[in-house]
Formats: sequence, structure tokens, C-alpha cells
Amino acid sequence: MTFEHYPPQCAFNDIPVFRQGFEQLTSLGGHQFGVKQKSHKGFGGHTLCKSCNNNIGGWYSKSYCSFVEQAMYILFGYGPEDQVPVV
Repeated sequence: MTFEHYPPQCAFNDIPVFRQGFEQLTSLGGHQFGVKQKSHKGFGGHTLCKSCNNNIGGWYSKSYCSFVEQAMYILFGYGPEDQVPVV
């Protein structure tokens, strides 16, 4: 399985993030409660084989990223070349 970014990297998903699942967010997770998992690749998971990941990404990534870039420009004035601040 390969790492699939969701949303794609070009949609500002290319910086490290902390992920927390059900086990980390509730006391039902026992010893995992409150533990953060850092993903250095951005948000996503190991869900698809390499060829499926490449094919599916090729079907929608460019259009989706274009949409996100336009939305960021309209909402916040950021262009594709700008460094978007991390909150």
C-alpha cells in the first residue's frame, strides 16, 4: 500500500500534521487516549496500491487543486506562489 494524500498535496496538504483517531480522542481508547500521531507527509493514509493511487490522483487532482487555489485567492488573497500561513 502507498500513502494517499487526501486532499491531494497540491491542495495545501504538504506539511506535517498531527492525526488523532477515535482511540486517541476518547477515554475508550485506553492507553492511547490523548496520544497524537505525527504524519510528516500531510494528511492521508496507506490505502491504495501504487498504480491505483497514481491513476485516481490523475483523474481529479489537477481540477481539485485548481479549485482550491481559486478559492484561496478569492477568500484570502493567496496565490499559488504564496506561502500560506499555518494555523
